[in-house]
Amino acid sequence: MALTTFVINLDSSSDRLSEITQHLSDRGIDFTRVPAVDGRQPDHAEADRYDSRSARKIIGREMMGGEIGCFLSHRRALGVFLQTKESHALILEDDAILEPNIIEKIENAVAWLDISASKGWRTINVGRAKLPISTHLCKLGEHNLFAAHYAPMGAYALVWSRKGAEEFLALSEKISAPVDNTMQNWLCRNSGGFAISPELAFVSYAESVIDKTAHGQRPARGRFQRSWLYGPRKQKRLWKNRLWAYIRKAGSSI
Repeated sequence: MALTTFVINLDSSSDRLSEITQHLSDRGIDFTRVPAVDGRQPDHAEADRYDSRSARKIIGREMMGGEIGCFLSHRRALGVFLQTKESHALILEDDAILEPNIIEKIENAVAWLDISASKGWRTINVGRAKLPISTHLCKLGEHNLFAAHYAPMGAYALVWSRKGAEEFLALSEKISAPVDNTMQNWLCRNSGGFAISPELAFVSYAESVIDKTAHGQRPARGRFQRSWLYGPRKQKRLWKNRLWAYIRKAGSSI
């Protein structure tokens, strides 16, 4: 199995790059830096990917520039991954904090899925372990691998297969929701999303680059230019995803 690591980092966030470089060195992990897209600059190269009308329809508000940049940065990292010959990739945001021996745990999970996932797999979320609708698959020492039928939010530490990367790039040519919302919608409907619990990765206490929210505070982005339909549209989206998750769980054969 081949696993390569990428870190998404803004050119202006040199402090974060220094911190995660030292952190990954302590973990014995080499990585490739992927320059992040600064979506707060309205003239960035891929600004035309954002579909404002669809965003208001799907999430009931406009997306913030930082959210758009975050999504484009993940797309860029997936593109860089697919330019390699590697079979799997660990893509990190630059505020990720990793557990010791994370690569060994990921390799064990990937090896299990490569053998046992009859329909293949798309992603493993190693940073969020909220799994209300899931199926336990196997133990990985003190950790556990789950089929995450209701895919957890959060995109700061994701393992991708080439299949998953190719599919996600194809479906996200236009952007109309934050990257983790889009991933959740996609995985609930199509399956192929997995997670490890307890988490193997966390986020640091650094201030959010998207909206300057301090760690532990409610993010401002959820309130950005909301329409009066924000609440109903959010609930409709969540309940659709739950319904798909229950359908996928009932028919799960891994």
